[in-house]
Amino acid sequence: MRFPRSVVEYFGFTKTETRVILFILGAFLVGGGLKLYEFYFQAADQGEPLFDYTESDREFQKRAEGLLKSAPSERSGARAVTEGSSSQPAKRSKRKATPTVHSININTASKDQLMALPGIGEELSERIILYREDHGQFASVGDLKNVKGIGDKKFEQLKLYITLE
Repeated sequence: MRFPRSVVEYFGFTKTETRVILFILGAFLVGGGLKLYEFYFQAADQGEPLFDYTESDREFQKRAEGLLKSAPSERSGARAVTEGSSSQPAKRSKRKATPTVHSININTASKDQLMALPGIGEELSERIILYREDHGQFASVGDLKNVKGIGDKKFEQLKLYITLE
């Protein structure tokens, strides 16, 4: 038992101080063991749950009912929560909401309005404006595919939201 002796020598404890410290540590360990035994085994033997969740369950139920009452109805055109759908809230995008069908005139739209279109970022909106300045107004909606970065897939995403009027 070199380790305890080296600790005693390092701190300079006397023989009596060492015995008192060992007694306190032993009493602490025995008391802690008894407390754990009582907590885990005796409560389980008596059929009592280790934790009582009734209050937190009640609070959860109350908040869930409040959220369901404040949810928008289907009549307002909002998406209703259905069985099997995720109860996670939708992630909020930093970008503006998607425009409505045929709502943006690509011949007069500003950079911010173009950026509201799905898949159009700052760089692509600048390219659309530069193309418009260099080649004049778009004669058809399909001319938008002439802008570098707008292919068939991107155009299919955009064509519902753009117009020439």
